[in-house]
Amino acid sequence: MQALDRLRRWRTDGTPPSVAPPELRRWWRTLQQGRLPEAVDAAPALAGRLAAEEATRGWVPAVVLATGAVLAGQERNLEARQHLREGLAMLPGTPSTDLVGDGSWHALVLVELCLLTGEPAEAAARVDPLTLPDRPVEVRLGAARAQARLRQATGDFEGAHWLLHTATDLAAATRSHLLETVVEADRAVLLARQGRTHEAVRVADGAVEPLSRPGQGPHAVLALGQAAATAASVARVCAATGDTLSAARLVGDAHRAADRSGRRLPRAGALLAEAATHRALGDLAAADAAAEAASRLAAELAAAPVEALARYEAGCAAVAAGRLASARPVLARAATELRRTGQPVDAAEVERLLAQLPI
Repeated sequence: MQALDRLRRWRTDGTPPSVAPPELRRWWRTLQQGRLPEAVDAAPALAGRLAAEEATRGWVPAVVLATGAVLAGQERNLEARQHLREGLAMLPGTPSTDLVGDGSWHALVLVELCLLTGEPAEAAARVDPLTLPDRPVEVRLGAARAQARLRQATGDFEGAHWLLHTATDLAAATRSHLLETVVEADRAVLLARQGRTHEAVRVADGAVEPLSRPGQGPHAVLALGQAAATAASVARVCAATGDTLSAARLVGDAHRAADRSGRRLPRAGALLAEAATHRALGDLAAADAAAEAASRLAAELAAAPVEALARYEAGCAAVAAGRLASARPVLARAATELRRTGQPVDAAEVERLLAQLPI
């Protein structure tokens, strides 16, 4: 979404460079006017025409990258990932840099998509160059947050905390209270993953409410998505530790923020937390239903790590209901998929549960 926002305000006069081909300038204005479906539909033919001529071939990366940013905003994640990969590979040394810069913003979106779709090795490889001092401060901030998530997923909580300290400093440099709050929300999730639940709830309460407020402007979707993800993540840990009051309250916060965001991924996260909370309260039918709904949404979004967590929740509900024969293969598959998608800490938790089940 940051890349899409950047695209809309890239030029102070609202127009691409005059040296760009006229049809590209017209298409770019379509994007800036918010006619995004129209622009996406027209992009393949435009890119084909530009590629056919030596004089205009260098403008193709701008079309591909801008389309990728729009597709990411539409949660068409696999299409967006492919467009961004191709556009970034084509970009260096072309006049497209007059429109999309050095590609830093689009590279950051690609890192987020790789994390979302379960490609942690690619995310790690692409994120390191985005931390260099010559990158925009907001890009470096996003990169530090992504690196913290990668460390957290592998159990390096100390390393994740140091990266969030860096992110805090970068957020302060932007003078954006919203971005500072986003980093605090990241910190709440990290504390929860460490088992520091009471601290996590306190920090989450301080972040989720301001992120959920109306009037965030072009960053509204970012803020609401972060609010939903934070509330859901902390709620799952609260449910697992028996604090069902906090869990239920945070699940409500997650659903409200997800609904206002209009996005499916935050809703999938809220449903995961709902499943864990219902299970902790003993309502196993509701836990099953929420886990299944989360799994369906995650599959639609190609969000493999979320789908694996939904499978884990379904397996836990089956164990709680005494359906051990059906629970074992579900949990085994969840563990395999969590490892494959770069979530070894979660995978180890599932494997411990499997080992404890009676034969």
